[in-house]
Amino acid sequence: MSITVRNVTRRSGSEEKLRSQSRELVLLHRVRPAVARELEVPNVLRRALEAVAETYGHTRLGAYLIEGEDLVLQHQVGYQEAPGRIPLTKGVRARAFRARRPLLVDDVSADPDSLGSTRGVTSQICVPLCDEGEAVGLLSVESVDGVKLTENDLRVMVAMSELVELAISRARLYARVRYSEERYRALTQNSSDLVTVMETGGIVRYQSPAIVRMLGYSTEELLGKNAFDYVHPDDLQKVRIAYEEGLKDPGLQPSAEYRFRHKDGSWRWLESVGTNLIHEPGVGGYVVNTRDITRRKDAEKRYRMLVERIPAITYIREIRHNSESVYVSPQVMDIMGYSPEECTSTPDLWIRILHPDDREAVLAEDLRTNETGEPFVMEYRQFARDGHLVWIRDEATLIRDE
Repeated sequence: MSITVRNVTRRSGSEEKLRSQSRELVLLHRVRPAVARELEVPNVLRRALEAVAETYGHTRLGAYLIEGEDLVLQHQVGYQEAPGRIPLTKGVRARAFRARRPLLVDDVSADPDSLGSTRGVTSQICVPLCDEGEAVGLLSVESVDGVKLTENDLRVMVAMSELVELAISRARLYARVRYSEERYRALTQNSSDLVTVMETGGIVRYQSPAIVRMLGYSTEELLGKNAFDYVHPDDLQKVRIAYEEGLKDPGLQPSAEYRFRHKDGSWRWLESVGTNLIHEPGVGGYVVNTRDITRRKDAEKRYRMLVERIPAITYIREIRHNSESVYVSPQVMDIMGYSPEECTSTPDLWIRILHPDDREAVLAEDLRTNETGEPFVMEYRQFARDGHLVWIRDEATLIRDE
């Protein structure tokens, strides 16, 4: 009888390595499509644990997310009483999470950080899960009945966690976008101002419900139309200039006052402020906030007609060290010989034409009014454009309001 004995230790090791690599490929093949379809973080974790359990048969698996100062269990396999909430100050899981490094505990019973009963538990792997550098959760694997987890098992879990982290990042981004969209929708739906979202060419993609009250159109009526087609021809150029400024520089919020065609054919004065949110998730367009200023424009027109008919000069000056004219009514031409444009383009003209003997007293009274808010009432002399002196009785009231 002939007996042949061969040393197959190396071959057995190679076969085990091949089996391990095969299981790793199977696991990654299962995890990738399973988590790719999930848009909720807890569901991503559940599908990942199910794939590990099916592939490796580990009897105790847990997935946690951070909530405040605790790791909170999201899904588990194989536990009768899995730890549902773990403070970040206690346990092997918390230690791995704090360090943001994968951890293999070869002998759980000998680890000083082991929590609760470790009866039957042999080894443990903990792999933190991160999103953009922030630790957001953790995967935990425990072996039982003397089966020891190895460095190869740790490597496999780390490889799988990379797929899980990608899915978590995608799910968290989806949640942020959804929250942003819901909040944006709530704000626009309930705003008294009209909110419009346009494409870069001016095509309307969204109109808030305020359009019904403000301009008579339904919320869908102008969708797909070019908003500039409804702007008054005399105002179109300044509106386009403001719009182009916002497109070129997202940091700007250009504004414009213009007329827009109402559904009944009339023109309404609108005041709009544009914000470039073309590259913002959940918006992806140029957002225009608009309010109806038709009544204000009508009031301004009536006011202008009033002040331009009374036999006196009406003026508005902004408060400075010495007040500067920003509006002067046309009567200044008849009384002083200067045009309104000359008075506003040279805001301190009223000071320059004061009689030298009156200048100090007039400026002192102007400064006192600006500081105390008391009315300005004074008679003084100014030189008209042709050089003759004009006595002025000046009565002004300070308004501290925009």
